[in-house]
Amino acid sequence: MDYQALLNIAKTNQQFQKIKIEGGQTEGHLLFADTPNKGIKRCPPRKELGKSYARKYQEEDEMEDIRLRKLPEKPVSEIDAATSVGTMPNIGDVLGDQMTQVYENYSFNHAIDPQLLIHTYKEEILEEIEQNSVIIIKGPTGCGKTTQVPQYILDSFRNNNVHCNIVVTQPRRIAAMSIARRVCQERDWSVGSIVGYQVALEKEKSEDTRLLFCTSGVLLQMLIGKQDLTNFTHIIIDEIHERDNETDFLLIVVKKFLRIPGNRTKMPMLKLAEPRIENNGYELAALLIEVFHTIDIIEHESKFLGSVLIFLPGLHEIELMYDALEKRLAKSKNTEKWLLCPLHSSVTSDEQFKVFKPTAKDTRKIILATNIAESSITVPDVKYVIDFCLIKIQVQERETSYSSLQLSWASKSQAIQRAGRVGRVMPGRVYRLVSQALYKKFSDNCSPEILRCPLDALILKAKELDIGPPASILGRAMDPPDLSNIQTNILNLKELGALLLTSNGVYDEYDGDLTFIGKVMASLPIDPFLSKLIILGHMFSCLEDCIVMACSMAVKCVFSTPFKQQLEAYNSKMRWANYSASDPISYLSAYKLWRYKVTSGHFKKSGGVAEDAWASKYFIQIKSLKEVVRLESEIVNRLRRIGVVPQIGGNKVLWEEHESALILKIVLAGAFYPNYFLRNQIDEKEAVKVLGGRDPFTTVYLSNFPTNQPGPLYIDRIKQYFYHCGSNMNVSFDGSSKVYLTFDSNYRSALDRDSTGRRAPGTISLALCRAIKMRHLQIPITLALLP
Repeated sequence: MDYQALLNIAKTNQQFQKIKIEGGQTEGHLLFADTPNKGIKRCPPRKELGKSYARKYQEEDEMEDIRLRKLPEKPVSEIDAATSVGTMPNIGDVLGDQMTQVYENYSFNHAIDPQLLIHTYKEEILEEIEQNSVIIIKGPTGCGKTTQVPQYILDSFRNNNVHCNIVVTQPRRIAAMSIARRVCQERDWSVGSIVGYQVALEKEKSEDTRLLFCTSGVLLQMLIGKQDLTNFTHIIIDEIHERDNETDFLLIVVKKFLRIPGNRTKMPMLKLAEPRIENNGYELAALLIEVFHTIDIIEHESKFLGSVLIFLPGLHEIELMYDALEKRLAKSKNTEKWLLCPLHSSVTSDEQFKVFKPTAKDTRKIILATNIAESSITVPDVKYVIDFCLIKIQVQERETSYSSLQLSWASKSQAIQRAGRVGRVMPGRVYRLVSQALYKKFSDNCSPEILRCPLDALILKAKELDIGPPASILGRAMDPPDLSNIQTNILNLKELGALLLTSNGVYDEYDGDLTFIGKVMASLPIDPFLSKLIILGHMFSCLEDCIVMACSMAVKCVFSTPFKQQLEAYNSKMRWANYSASDPISYLSAYKLWRYKVTSGHFKKSGGVAEDAWASKYFIQIKSLKEVVRLESEIVNRLRRIGVVPQIGGNKVLWEEHESALILKIVLAGAFYPNYFLRNQIDEKEAVKVLGGRDPFTTVYLSNFPTNQPGPLYIDRIKQYFYHCGSNMNVSFDGSSKVYLTFDSNYRSALDRDSTGRRAPGTISLALCRAIKMRHLQIPITLALLP
C-alpha cells in the first residue's frame, strides 16, 4: 500500500480490512490451556543453551591476568595521569601544580560525624586502595561508606598535593543528586564546585570538579567515548548488590579496560512460598501501628511519635494498606492522628514531599513506599519499619520476549537494606511480616537483572564498543546470561533493523554487524523501540512529533495520578488522547499545548491561570514536561551529529490534521512491532444474553443486589457513583441480583464537550469506557439498604 492509498483511506473514512499474517522470526503467542487453538501458529519453545559458553571467555581473562602479573610495572613517571571528562585539557599539556591549584580555592576543614562506623576503618581503607587496583568495601546501611570513602580519597590526595579525579556511580538519578548535595552540605561547598553530579539530563559540575557522582549509564557513555580509564584516578561503583543491567555491564567494561597495560585507575566497590500478602496482612500491620502508641508512651512519654515506614511491592498494595489504616484509625481509641504518605512514582511531587515534612506532636507520619525508599531517599525520623518482604522485578519471558513486572520475595540483602532505614537519629524497630522459616529460605542477594531482563540495549552498547562479539563480552559478567537469551535478543535487534543477519559477511545467529539504524539506536539514551519510533518518524516526515512521543515515554509519566483520584486522572487522559486510547498521542497533545502556553507567555499574563494551577486541573506534571524538553534537546543534538535532521523545503511532506492522525498511528504500529496482543473474537450473542438483550456496547451490569429490596428506590444513589462516566444513563432491574446501567450512545456529557460525537475506542461509548475503568480500579459501590 503506497502513500496515496493511505491518504485516500484517510480522506474517505474507508474501513481497513483486517488481514492476519504470520509473525516474524521472534514472534511468540500466549495461549491459555482452556482456549482452543483457532489456527494461530504456535512457535515451539526455545531451548535453554546454558552458560557453558562463558567458561571460554573467563579462562581467557584468567590467562590475561597471569600474563599481566608477569609484566614489569612501569614507573609512575612513565604513565600518563588523568583528568576529568570534558572539564579540563589533557594532563600532558598542563603542569602538575596547575592541576592541584584547585585545592587552594576550597576549605578542607570540617567536623566528622563520630557516629559513623566507617571512620574506624579510614586508614585501613586508604591503605587497601593504595595497594590494590580493585577492592570491595562491605558495610551495613548507614555506616557512611557512600559519602565518606570518596571524601577520604579526596582528602588524602589533597594532603599530598596530588591530582585526583574520582567518579562515584549510583543506580538511580535521585541518589546521585542527593548524595552530591549531602557531601557539599557536610563541607559547606556549593554543588558543582569541587563536588558535582551528572545524571541523564542534568549536571552540576565545573572545571574544579574532582569528585563526581553520576548514574551507571552516564559513566558507561563516558567510557564508550574514551575507550579507556585514563580520565579517572578512582572509580567507585556503589550499590553493586542491586545487580541492575547497567551496573553489571559497567563492571564488564571496567574489568576489560583495567587490563590495558599501564592503567592505574583504582576501583573500590561498595556492597551490601509464593509471593503475596494475605488478606489479614494489612490488618496486622495497622494493628501494629496502633500498638506503637503504647511503645512511644513508655520510651518518650508521648513527647515524640516515631514515623513508620511500610515497604509494599506496588501501588495497588499501597492503596489496600491505605484503606486498612483509615479503617483502623476510625476504630482506634488512641488520641494521636495519622498522616498517611504514599510514596510511589505515579503520585504527584507535592504528595511525595509530604514524606520529608515534620509533623505536629500529636501526629504520626506513616509512609507507604515501594523499594524506592530502600536506598534512594532517607527520612531521618523513621523509628519503625514494617516490611512485607515483597518486591516487583522486571522479567522477560523466554518464549515471547515479553517483559513484565512480577511479584517476588525480597532477598536477605534487601531486607537488611530496608532495616537500615531506622536508627538514623534514635533506636528503631523492624518488623518483617513473614515467618522465620520462610525468611531463612530467602536468597542472600537479589537475582541480577542481566539474567532476567532484556539484553538488547547492552548488546547495542557492546557492538558500539567494538571489542568482540556480544557473547564474548556478556560472558565475562559476574553472572553470565543464558546463551539462548543473547541469541533471542540478537534476533530481536535484527528484526528491528539494528543488526545485519551477517557478521563480517558470514551468517551468525549470535552476532551481526551494526547497521546505521543500530548506530542511531546505540547513540540515543532511550529504549531501542523508542529509537525506532524516531527513525520511522524521520521517514514519514513527522520527526518532531515522534521525538516528543519517544521522550515522553522515556521519562517519568507526564500525567499525574493523585492518590484516590485515579478515575478523574483517567478521564483527563482520555481527553488528551483525543479519545484514541493512545498514551503516546495523549503525551504529544499535552506537550504541544503546554509548550504553546509557555512560549506565548500565557502563564505570565496578568489575571491568567498560573502554570501550577493549570497543571493541577488537567493532571499534568510540569517537572516531567520539563524533563521531556531536556531529553528532546539532547536527542535532537545527537541526531544532528549523525546526520538525522527534519526534512525542509520541497522534500518535506506537510500532512493535514486528519492525515497526521493516521500517519502517527502507522508509525507507532511499525515502531513497536511485534509487541502486539491478539484479541479473541467477541461472542456477541453470549454478551447480549448476559445483559438481558441490552446493547453490550452501551451497557454494564452490577451484581449482588438483594432481590428483596425495592430497586427503584436506589436509582439516584447508583447514578451518583457513575456521575464521572456520564450523567445521561438509565438504571433498570429484572428481578435478579443484577442492576443494569445503559448509557446513551449519542449523549455528550460536560466531560466530552470537546468531542464531536465520535465513540472511542472503536465502537464502545466513552461512558462505558469509564465504567469499565471503575471496575479495573476496583472502586467499591456500596448502598445503605432498608432493614
